[in-house]
Amino acid sequence: MKNQFRVINWTKDVTQYTQATTGVDPETNEEYEVAPQPIAGTTTFRIELSTVDMNGVNMIVGTTYVTLDRLTEYTAEAKLEITDKLAVLGLVDPREPTDLEDAKQQRWARIVAIRDGLEGEGFTYLNKPFDSDERSILRIGITAQAAMAAALTGADFSVDWTCADNSILSMTRDQVVGLPVALAAHANEIHLQARNLKVALDNAGSIAEVQLVQWPGVEYEVHEAV
Repeated sequence: MKNQFRVINWTKDVTQYTQATTGVDPETNEEYEVAPQPIAGTTTFRIELSTVDMNGVNMIVGTTYVTLDRLTEYTAEAKLEITDKLAVLGLVDPREPTDLEDAKQQRWARIVAIRDGLEGEGFTYLNKPFDSDERSILRIGITAQAAMAAALTGADFSVDWTCADNSILSMTRDQVVGLPVALAAHANEIHLQARNLKVALDNAGSIAEVQLVQWPGVEYEVHEAV
């Protein structure tokens, strides 16, 4: 099986324009207005995913979206970036790197994806598993702020928290205040591991050495699209 993709279309989200200016027509010497031009933003590509079996039959398996953090057309460079992002997600097969620097960029993209995934997979506090997805992080912050406000006024505060295993943990005011500290320590440990891997990547002198830079205990195989 070979997984591949096709770009159907793309849209641009402009976040910054140049200032409107005036120009002078060299033939008529008349001034004209130069409209603001887009200079910053993102480009989102709509992708069609397909699989080619051993008999050469192409079967469409779905669509997805890939966003690049700049304004661009569908250039050769954009295609490489899209391929790498889809490979990180396991939606297409990893491509062969063009050179050492390209190999480093591919592996760093995979490490960043693993870093972000681990950061959102939860952490342990008071010997209990806590969620660390975006919604849970927001809830932790709001609850901790309420606990700290109660501490400033000397008011009593406690909360019954639903943990990641659906058990209920009753926490005191001080325990709630310590919750975002534990979350921050969890994130810092993961980012420290990523930074160490980045140093190893920077020091790699060959593609073979790049391939040895892996996140300990994390599977690097890319699964086929289904």
